[in-house]
Amino acid sequence: MKSSKRFIFSSANLSKKYLEEIIASNKFSEFLKRIDLDTASKMSKDSLQKCHFFNYDSAEDFVRKSFGFCVEKDKEILAACTACLLSKKSAEISIITNPKFRKKGLATLVAAKFILYCLEHNLTPHWDAANYPSYLLAKKVGYNYIDEYNIYYIDN
Repeated sequence: MKSSKRFIFSSANLSKKYLEEIIASNKFSEFLKRIDLDTASKMSKDSLQKCHFFNYDSAEDFVRKSFGFCVEKDKEILAACTACLLSKKSAEISIITNPKFRKKGLATLVAAKFILYCLEHNLTPHWDAANYPSYLLAKKVGYNYIDEYNIYYIDN
C-alpha cells in the first residue's frame, strides 16, 4: 500500500475582481476560449488532454454535461481547465498544461477563467491539490489553504 498527501482549500474568499485582473493581464488571454465540441473532440485524441474526459462517455457527453476553458494557439491545446465532476451546486477542478508550455502562466489563466465562470453561475469551485505545484496555483488564484490529508492506494 502507498500513500500520498493532498491539500484542501476553501473558495470562500475568492474575488471576481482579482480573477478578472489575472485574465486581463495574461499575454495568452487572447487565445483563451470555452471548450466546444470541436475542441473537446481534438482534446479527446490528445494523450494528455484526454484525461479531462475520464468521467464522461465521450467528448460529446462532456460538452453536453460539463464545461471547461482552454488556451489554444496554432491549433494546439496549451492548457485546459475543466469540471471533472459537476453537480448543480459545485464543480471539481481539473487542470492540465502541456509540459512544453509550463511556467508561462497558462494554468493560472485557465483556472482564473474557470473559477470566474463558476462564481458567475453560482457554482462552488472545489480545489483539492494532489501536488505542491497545484497547491501553489490554488493560493495564486485566491484559495485559502485549510488542511492536508493522506490518501492510500494499492500499487499493482
